[in-house]
Amino acid sequence: MNEITRPTIDLTLDVRIPKMEPIEHNLANVKEAIVRLNEFYDSLVFTEDQVSDAEKELTKLRGLLKTIEDNRKETVKEFKKPIDDFEGTSKDIEKLLKESVEIIKSKIEGFKQEAIKEKEKEIMGYIDEIYETFISENPQYKDSITPENTMVINDKWFNKTYKVSQMKEEIAQQFIDKRAAVDIYNKDINTIKDFVELNNKELNLEKYITEYKYTQNLTDVLEHIKKDSAEVKVEPVKEETPIDPFAQFDTNKTIKVTGTAEQIEALKVYAYTLGITNIEEVK
Repeated sequence: MNEITRPTIDLTLDVRIPKMEPIEHNLANVKEAIVRLNEFYDSLVFTEDQVSDAEKELTKLRGLLKTIEDNRKETVKEFKKPIDDFEGTSKDIEKLLKESVEIIKSKIEGFKQEAIKEKEKEIMGYIDEIYETFISENPQYKDSITPENTMVINDKWFNKTYKVSQMKEEIAQQFIDKRAAVDIYNKDINTIKDFVELNNKELNLEKYITEYKYTQNLTDVLEHIKKDSAEVKVEPVKEETPIDPFAQFDTNKTIKVTGTAEQIEALKVYAYTLGITNIEEVK
């Protein structure tokens, strides 16, 4: 394989602006003569005899005007030629340098992206490894705890100087924290079940479990159970038909609502308190 070496570039600019001598001309004399000519014609009251001479004068002046304009443009062009050449060359180099900047920047970004992908694979390997150990020690949590519903990738894990041992400790801690959260959740669900059993078995248990899933507020759920239990009037049982405290609701009737994600979430919570648990989201 041929080794690619960086070409040597001398970035020292050497620009010398030559001292230009004044342009030799007699325009000052011409200007003075024309000023006097303007003053002459400005004060002159034409007669019929003078019109012919004035028209000849006009032709001469137009010719002189074109000569001066052409001469000025050609002279300026000659003086500007070195400047234009210098400016054109400089712009070409500027364009090339901009291309160099973009090429190198693209290479750097590509390398960084590949490095990030490789680091992600490395991190995911650590997560899978630690998760397998965690589940082998806590098999009862296999269905409730997964890397997908637990792990939050920390940006500092991508730093080259960040210790792998520290990263592994933080990954393991996230699974431990998740286990504690699951334990609390299951404990609260059992509390709700016991509270319904204690207050009124006829209450809709799923309503309160669903409310807790969305609100994570055990105190409010227990208060709703107490309130609903106090409001339920137990009628004499006829033909052993259980009383449905939510019989007044037409469960076959469907309604469609639209709103923001926050509004829909709030509406769900309120619906659960009314015993409406069959809620379907259409996206």
